[in-house]
Amino acid sequence: MDMRFHVTRKGLEELDWESQEIVEGWADGEFSIRGARHIMSQFMVDEQGHPLSEKEAAKTIWKLRGETAKDAVARFVEAVKQVAVPPTIPPPSLASVSTGVAGPVGSGDSLPPANGELPPIEITPAP
Repeated sequence: MDMRFHVTRKGLEELDWESQEIVEGWADGEFSIRGARHIMSQFMVDEQGHPLSEKEAAKTIWKLRGETAKDAVARFVEAVKQVAVPPTIPPPSLASVSTGVAGPVGSGDSLPPANGELPPIEITPAP
């Protein structure tokens, strides 16, 4: 099951209060899957990059189980952290680190754009 997300700084700023607190915890290194489905569903896009309805996205995310779910959340959290807290050094390409992400989330030779947008990410949970 492939999932695609487009995380933007603006999208993160528009999250509800509880979701923003969870994202802040992620940015501070507090990994938790609590609230992840709700947050992930707000950034899920189809193959053409068009946003999915939150209900449709949540149905897809609910199909994840066990370690596959934890792995998908961890990858999403890393993408969120790159937008929420831009790195001071260029991030490595996650495509070269993880077989579950198609295409780079960040490029190894540049920082994320100033507008806080990264290219859409694709998460393919490990079998």
